[in-house]
Amino acid sequence: MNVALKPDAVDCARLISIVTSQIHACLQDKREFVLVTTTPRFRPVALNRRELILCIFEAMEPYDVGDLLLSLRDDIMRTRLYAARQDAIMRFAEFTVQRMTAAEKEALCASI
Repeated sequence: MNVALKPDAVDCARLISIVTSQIHACLQDKREFVLVTTTPRFRPVALNRRELILCIFEAMEPYDVGDLLLSLRDDIMRTRLYAARQDAIMRFAEFTVQRMTAAEKEALCASI
């Protein structure tokens, strides 16, 4: 079944967008903590910027420090690393929304 046909698909996409923007804000040091889960098995917990960066680094496991250094001068590698980071952030946001309670979802919507 197409997810877009589900009645709450728009709400789910909106929540994912909110969580994604909160993750980006935390990475930019504009938020102290963000409520997120990095796997679909666990409930969301508050992560600070450092913990969030470590989780994203672990999610980008196929890339190593050499790739990061190479990306400083290689546009293609920089684009690949950016896409891998965005994929990790999107996965975290999707997992977070899936595991949130109704009260947490309401609080998230009220916070914007």
